[in-house]
Amino acid sequence: MAVFAVILLSDPEGEPQLPEGPGADELASDPLPDGATDSDENEALASANAPPLPTESGPLVVDLRYLGGLDQERIRPKRSGLLEGQVLDAAKEGLAGVRLTIVGGPQDGWTTISREGGSYTFPELLPGTHWFRLVVPGYGETVRSQRVQDRGRTRRDFRVSKPVAFELEVHDHQNKPLAGALVRAEGSLFETMTDDRGLALVTGILGGDRVAITVEAEGHVPIRQELNLLRQIDAGPPIQVPALMKGAVLQGTVRSWPGGPLPMVTVLPRSNRIGTHQVLWEKWQQVPVDYDGRFRLENLPTTHMIDVRIFHPGGVAEPRVRAVRPGPDTATTVHFVVKRGEGRVAGRVLDAAGEGVAGSRVVLEAEDPSALLAALYPGLAESPSTVRLPVPAALRRELITGRSGKFDFAVGDHPKGTGGMVLTVSKEGYTPVRKPILRSYEDLRVELDPEDRSGALVLTQSGEVEAEVRWFLDGEPLAEASGLRVGLYDLVIRSGDEVLRHDEAFALRGVQQLSPK
Repeated sequence: MAVFAVILLSDPEGEPQLPEGPGADELASDPLPDGATDSDENEALASANAPPLPTESGPLVVDLRYLGGLDQERIRPKRSGLLEGQVLDAAKEGLAGVRLTIVGGPQDGWTTISREGGSYTFPELLPGTHWFRLVVPGYGETVRSQRVQDRGRTRRDFRVSKPVAFELEVHDHQNKPLAGALVRAEGSLFETMTDDRGLALVTGILGGDRVAITVEAEGHVPIRQELNLLRQIDAGPPIQVPALMKGAVLQGTVRSWPGGPLPMVTVLPRSNRIGTHQVLWEKWQQVPVDYDGRFRLENLPTTHMIDVRIFHPGGVAEPRVRAVRPGPDTATTVHFVVKRGEGRVAGRVLDAAGEGVAGSRVVLEAEDPSALLAALYPGLAESPSTVRLPVPAALRRELITGRSGKFDFAVGDHPKGTGGMVLTVSKEGYTPVRKPILRSYEDLRVELDPEDRSGALVLTQSGEVEAEVRWFLDGEPLAEASGLRVGLYDLVIRSGDEVLRHDEAFALRGVQQLSPK
């Protein structure tokens, strides 16, 4: 059996889980010799002559990320991006305890918390543009975006400052003052409307660099404007946003689909070069059709050739894609049919007694998400990009099992040459399981074992003064490292920004002592 190792994704109870470590091919090792223990393998017993620990950098931070069970193969989708940096105030002082959470896209809900000095790390991100919600103690909430590069480190320092106030000036597609436009500050509850002069007073939003403000108006393309608001803006002329573009309408029908949830419509630009406007493309991602299969998407830009795709967990759309350029005067119409298609991954989730496990969360995802997205949406590879990563069905299909524990996915739309797939099964009280999927299955059996929470860690320190120890599990603080699931963990011990120890596959079983070095 293979082991679930997704991190930062929301589990069925809504609690985020955090990113896993390297793939199984990077962790291959010889079996333990006879008589050896996991404590031997992990050097868990501190040596008597361990060097003194640095204490001038503040507390020791132990960051644990659960990867899966001990005696099962670890398999995971490939995610080659890494984002790191600091959360800083206006004076460039680090802010600790800031919760950063990905909003939308394939990794929606992944989270981390800034450490001493404001440092944060987001490992194993998909390359592309992500949106991050920052909850800043003593300040409030704000949302920022960042494009993560492929195969390497991307650095971004998020700067926030106390709430600011300013006026925004909005014009229509004829460059006339636009009344009734909706102005929002992303990541806050603030919203207001422009008056007859096209002016909106924006107040009480967190300042900072690249603060995102959105503007939406009937008949016009919705846009996002990023502003530098590190300090209070003195009285002066309003900030002008580019005149809004006239919007177009795309409508259509999904004439049939194989039951289950409603099909979803997603629209993305075929080419994604930034112009004078940052279009809110996410407004037309994963939009459900109505119960008659109809959909109507309004205020699309007329400046882009767009790809229209229909997604459904149990079927494949025909045609796979419609490429259109919406016209400014009349609605553009497209039609689709969703069929079961060739190729299924179907089976049952069972417990140790062979009974179906109801309420199991079953996810089928691409083994190489970046390759799949590049095959479906070549425009996403263009840089810079403001298009949030989409979630096509071939990238990720998900369902909750019924009483019998059955699941059934279509896989006929998986692009050739983009690798295999990974099936993940999880349920509260059981050890998550992952299986590689390289072909179709009609009766795949996935067995769940009860989870073992007898794991605990004790950090041993040498020297006259012991440093304070702060424990984190999947981004959440722990009072103590006890009641942990037995299994594999990605383990990092830091003193300030210095990494004292990093075990990519720490095997935890029972109570173990842990050396910082």
